[in-house]
Amino acid sequence: SPYLPPCPALASAFWLLRPSVVDSTPSICPRCPADPEFLQKIRLQIMWLKRPTRDLYKSYLTRMDLQDDLRKFCEMPVAWLPGRNITKEPERLLLQELYAAVVRMKGALKALENQLVDEEKPLPHQLATVSLWLTGLLSNIQCAQCQRGLRPVPVTPSEKSQDSSSFAQKIEGCQVLWNLSRFIKGLAKVFQKQSVKSKRPERQKKKKGKTNDSSVVIL
Repeated sequence: SPYLPPCPALASAFWLLRPSVVDSTPSICPRCPADPEFLQKIRLQIMWLKRPTRDLYKSYLTRMDLQDDLRKFCEMPVAWLPGRNITKEPERLLLQELYAAVVRMKGALKALENQLVDEEKPLPHQLATVSLWLTGLLSNIQCAQCQRGLRPVPVTPSEKSQDSSSFAQKIEGCQVLWNLSRFIKGLAKVFQKQSVKSKRPERQKKKKGKTNDSSVVIL
């Protein structure tokens, strides 16, 4: 069964997380619903993915016995994910950066899945969950681009190491998952702050209204 977000605020907005369309071509545009909430869906999906991407990384470390000193080899940035805060980019560039990043992340997870299957190793259950929700995230990014008349830019697939040794493949796998978790965590942190900030004026307005009500003197 799918992992549900523990936060009530996210659970109440679960409908926003559901992918609208799954396609990898421009033909997705005619099938995107007239939904003005695609950016909100994207933010919520990324906030929700923070925990399962972290759990997937930790599960992989345990399964592959990459704890303690070996863990430092996993925590190395990859060139195919942005290393800066892309949320500061204009909306157009943000969507393009997100699209390219998610396409590469999906490809890297698929390569990892194929590798584990070839080696007849059990797949972490979080892998299927994260892959499914990245597919939904990608479809919402594409629809957000369609609404703005943007076409997805060509994406160069992430490069795979030429070292075919078992240890090198383990390290490459954990690097993919650490970078995925770190990238999602960074975005989720910014989107969470933005969400809290956007709700602050509404809370202040309600608080002011209650204060005014309590100041009324009944004769």
